[in-house]
Amino acid sequence: MIKQYQLKDGSVRYSYIAYVGIDPLTGKEKRVKKSGFKTQKEARIAESQLLLKVEQDGFFDKPDRITFEEVYKIWLEHYKNTVKASTYARQKAQADLHIIPAFGACYVDKISLPMCQKQAQEWFKGYKKYANFIGMTKMILDFAVNLGYIHDNPMKKIIKPRKSSEVDEEEKKKENFTAVKTCKSS
Repeated sequence: MIKQYQLKDGSVRYSYIAYVGIDPLTGKEKRVKKSGFKTQKEARIAESQLLLKVEQDGFFDKPDRITFEEVYKIWLEHYKNTVKASTYARQKAQADLHIIPAFGACYVDKISLPMCQKQAQEWFKGYKKYANFIGMTKMILDFAVNLGYIHDNPMKKIIKPRKSSEVDEEEKKKENFTAVKTCKSS
């Protein structure tokens, strides 16, 4: 339902209230109110998009916002029971040193694909075990998906950086050259 209202400066704006279903947790009707549209058409389009999204994705009541670090702490408690103590200690140390400084203060619903891609590139440039950081971040964000804080995991969609094959071939040539050199000197 679209309504017209007037601002203090005299300009006209439009708002809508849309019924999006019944909250499965409380059993109460859920309505969404949005306002500030300059035209009635703009408001109608936004309302239609919301209703279409609810129809496709189902009812999604967003829980309270949570930071990556808070999800990490919850995940860590569960992760502790699935691996050996030495693995847990090593992964925790790596996460505390590399992942938490990068994503810790960010709200999980605000972590985007470009953000993840940029961080993966930075890890690639600085560390040999960058794939471990990417994998652990994926696990933590998957956990956030399972808890219902986000719809999908942006870290799953990144293009993993790889060493160029030219560098690998040059390294192999150098290794072969040094191997031949040591064989001749023996």
